[in-house]
Amino acid sequence: MTLFTILPAEVSDLLPAIALQRAHQLQFWDALLLIAAARAGCTIFFSEDQQHNRTFDDLTVVNPFLLSAQELDDVLTRSRQNDPA
Repeated sequence: MTLFTILPAEVSDLLPAIALQRAHQLQFWDALLLIAAARAGCTIFFSEDQQHNRTFDDLTVVNPFLLSAQELDDVLTRSRQNDPA
């Protein structure tokens, strides 16, 4: 777990998650995850349960199982280049 930053959902995420849920017909918990990821500055959200390449502002959902090894490597490389850390 030391390789990852753990970012919990916050109370301030609840209303934006409800708005996202309603606007895009998402499950609440999926919307909450997307809101928390966006707040953390993520630009890529890996999920096999969400629509591949769907975007929510600056956050793009990517299903890693639909990508070739090279495509996945390209996505991860671009993500690392945009990482402010």
